[in-house]
Amino acid sequence: MDPERWQQIEQLYLAARQQEPEQRNHFLAEACHSDAELRREVESLLASGGSAELLAAETAWDEPGHTAAPATVLTPGARLGPYQILGPLGEGGMGKVYRGLDTRLGRAVAIKISAQQFSKRFEQEARSISALNHPHICTLYDVGAMPSGSGYMVTELVEGETLRDWLKRAPSSDPGLEIARQVLEALRAAHAAGIVHRDLKPQNIMVRFDGYVKVLDFGLAKRIPVPRGLPAESTASLGISLPGQILGTIAYMSPEQIHGQEVDQRSDLFALGIILHELLTRQHPWPVPRRWIPCTRFSTMNRPRFTPIPEE
Repeated sequence: MDPERWQQIEQLYLAARQQEPEQRNHFLAEACHSDAELRREVESLLASGGSAELLAAETAWDEPGHTAAPATVLTPGARLGPYQILGPLGEGGMGKVYRGLDTRLGRAVAIKISAQQFSKRFEQEARSISALNHPHICTLYDVGAMPSGSGYMVTELVEGETLRDWLKRAPSSDPGLEIARQVLEALRAAHAAGIVHRDLKPQNIMVRFDGYVKVLDFGLAKRIPVPRGLPAESTASLGISLPGQILGTIAYMSPEQIHGQEVDQRSDLFALGIILHELLTRQHPWPVPRRWIPCTRFSTMNRPRFTPIPEE
């Protein structure tokens, strides 16, 4: 399938999945207009529950047409070199994460196993994290390859909850400004090193039980030119994405990301602004799935428009 067509189907599916069942027919009729094939593709995804990648991350990847590779599943007690698997921690579009133990040091760790089809991005994430050394950015301990061709990454284990979970349980009287300050410190360090996160969202921010914040998941990170005076090697491109490709999570994308244009540090700040709004109000600044939907038509500038759907 044509990559642009798949992205169109994917974005419309993600928006439709958030609609109430009784509203989906009206939603699809407005969004698809006379494109019956588009509607059939979206309805097929809805009927099957969607792909694992969409359900896990709701992220638009820049590697269209990939097929799912057999998942690497590790059971408690399994060994990965000096690391012992203790149990699962979570799963996303790029792989599985396990709680583990470094048997040499007796240290608890997090072990991320890549899905085979995302091995290049997995390597990119490892390189991005290794270039950073900051107390509010997850520390990388080790990387390696598995017999299946998948990679594994060993990082510090952050005991706590995601910012998304924190927002659900924290009292509205707590604006979380200290959390925002720590995230901003992490971004400042990354941007000074010439690294743009490109997928900053509450699910990628961990809040430890003592209130300390760690920014995770640099799988979509990109190196950009840095100010004069910094090492020249910091400006090298990682060579994974190309202009016109859409990367990130739709609800936190900057306009240039949605348009598939080049991004810089301001795209991360745009996402941080949305997160700040959620911290202060406990809601997204614009409820995209409910009231605004990606329109399948494009303007003369080839930029996606958004069509308002009146609330019932």
